[in-house]
Amino acid sequence: MVDDPVHHFEEFAASGADSVTFHVEVTDDPAAVAAEARAHGLAVGVVFNPETTPARAAAAAHAAAADIVLCMSIHPGYSGQAFMPEALGRIAELASLVDVPIQVDGGVGEANAAALREAGASLFVAGSAIFGAGEPPEAYRRLRAAVA
Repeated sequence: MVDDPVHHFEEFAASGADSVTFHVEVTDDPAAVAAEARAHGLAVGVVFNPETTPARAAAAAHAAAADIVLCMSIHPGYSGQAFMPEALGRIAELASLVDVPIQVDGGVGEANAAALREAGASLFVAGSAIFGAGEPPEAYRRLRAAVA
């Protein structure tokens, strides 16, 4: 999470990025941020923190014509945090408000992946669940099976 995402778009694009996702909490004008990203050839996603309502995230996603919406299921900052179960309801509400893929990040693992998919998520960020496992390839296969 950065306070001024636009500041980084040129460097991201020059480095080979094809998309950026910015927090709705850092801008009052998501359409302008998205336009700047697209001016650099980047696809656009919006992300929202646990305290932000799905309605506010959906409004920002619509304003930005976002390609995805990312629901944080932890407070951003460090890996290994426990999943916040209230994210399931936030994802379900968001799914009723947007027509783009919903990504979820934070505490995602084999134990909750199926419920997240059922709530409406289709993209999963699972760093600790994979890379913190003794056998990352097997952890990945189990996670895939959980959402299949």
